[in-house]
Amino acid sequence: MEHIEPPVQAAKRLSKIRSRMAMDAAFFGGICMRMKVVWLPAVSTEVDTMATDGKHLFINVGYFDSLTDGQVRWVLIHEVLHVTDGHHLRMGKRDPKRWNIAADYAINPIVVEQCGNADMPEGGLLDSKYAGMSTEQIYGALKDEEQQPQSGDDQSGDDQSDGNQGDDNAQSEQSQSADPAGCGGVIAPTNDDGSALSVDQIEQAKTELAQTIAQAAQQAEKRGQLPGSLKELVKNARQAQVDWKERCWDNAKGSTITDYTWRSPNRRRLQDGIYLPSLLKEGAGEIVIGLDTSGSVSRDAFEQFAGEVLAICEEVQPSALHLLYCDTALHPESYEREDLDDIKIERKGGGGTSFVPVFDWVEDRIADGEDAPQCLIYLTDGYGSEPEYDPDYPVLWVCCSPKEMRIGETVRINA
Repeated sequence: MEHIEPPVQAAKRLSKIRSRMAMDAAFFGGICMRMKVVWLPAVSTEVDTMATDGKHLFINVGYFDSLTDGQVRWVLIHEVLHVTDGHHLRMGKRDPKRWNIAADYAINPIVVEQCGNADMPEGGLLDSKYAGMSTEQIYGALKDEEQQPQSGDDQSGDDQSDGNQGDDNAQSEQSQSADPAGCGGVIAPTNDDGSALSVDQIEQAKTELAQTIAQAAQQAEKRGQLPGSLKELVKNARQAQVDWKERCWDNAKGSTITDYTWRSPNRRRLQDGIYLPSLLKEGAGEIVIGLDTSGSVSRDAFEQFAGEVLAICEEVQPSALHLLYCDTALHPESYEREDLDDIKIERKGGGGTSFVPVFDWVEDRIADGEDAPQCLIYLTDGYGSEPEYDPDYPVLWVCCSPKEMRIGETVRINA
């Protein structure tokens, strides 16, 4: 796809619009900022508006210059929803033109909910008869409508694909424009050589997307900016690969709130000069999580680890969580139950690998009179040094490799 150097004025304008989105529409802005902008010439026939393949935001400079700031924002949110709905990964071998139209009917009501009708560019698609239908269902309905006999129409060349077979005519038509509906299109991602992604690559992209959605939602929720229409999408994206309720319940269920105590004031309100009691819990209910941040852990694996940590916080609600980032050095963070929503997972380290510092940290606390954790969960690729001793508390290794750890139990996840 032919691209051009970023036009100075247009790039500055886009930067301001995206920055404002990040502030007042955190979910959409957060995902939009992750996409790499690729500017295309006004004469481009491949993308004559805007389009995305999930990682790139392709912008026709002529189209961009024709829009008001409000319209640009409208189309950007439209493109983000193409990504969060996974339209680039779900297209398969369906007719790209019909898929784009169906996808627009599916997501535009959400864009209108966020931005209103006034800024919808000419050509935007809305139809209440598709309300509540998935993109696949709308695609099927459109296909049925197209196949209805019409006076004077020649039906002999009609597309017969069912979403599982290719369509040469559709592919040819797609090459003319990536946005048949006229307000921001979606295209299938490819490798650098232009080849289609493999099944494994698509599954990996879906995992990455789920983590991106979960992280963007976390930030939006903190600001109270997560639209209600997206909560089901976010819930699905946060699905962890491990059933943490089942894994941790027997060990963590002792953290039931039973009363309040003045002996330990509420730390969050104390910093505001307000002295209030803290929650008194029955049992410790503490969980330690070791998070492998060594150089051998890929970005994709770490993103999956981050999703599992968030799932533990949400599903298990431990009374306290100690998050120990570790390569060969330790970077500990501790959270009370009321602080779990404030966790922001960022990679720390990137060197060699040793699991020993995490276990030593726990042993030092026990030696100082602290209770042993209800369990220690270690998320890792499994390539590192284990301690020589066997701890007296449960240990669960969550590995993204075939490694079988000597201590405790090992479960595997895909990353």
